[in-house]
Amino acid sequence: MSEEELLRIINNISKPRIKTYEGLGFPEKDVDLISAYFAIQEISSHFFVPLQVLEICLRNSINNALTPLFEGKWPGNKWYNLVQLSDESKKTLLSAKKITKAKCGEAYTDDDLISNLMLGFWVYMLDSQHRNNQNPYHFWQYVLDD
Repeated sequence: MSEEELLRIINNISKPRIKTYEGLGFPEKDVDLISAYFAIQEISSHFFVPLQVLEICLRNSINNALTPLFEGKWPGNKWYNLVQLSDESKKTLLSAKKITKAKCGEAYTDDDLISNLMLGFWVYMLDSQHRNNQNPYHFWQYVLDD
């Protein structure tokens, strides 16, 4: 590989991203640097499917546990419209609703919406405030086993 080709690859990947690999001991503007970048990309690609399965199982488990609990206590209300959400989670929920309506129309299902909520939303659902008895919509002590 010529130095010109190497520099073109580095510039297209981006110098700040490549700088990380220089910090690992690979020389600047070296073929080994680019090889290391691609090798680590290859390794990290193997984590995509397990992480995706984890996210899907997490979101569906939370939804499947909360839906009957909230339907029983507050009929006609969706749990995701009642629980306390951070500002970021509220934005995520609104965005998911907009995306889901655009894809599915007004008659979208809960499953349609749930699948459009990002992982950060689900991580926040594990927050301690959802097991605080002062919160009227606390739930973890009721659905933890589910």
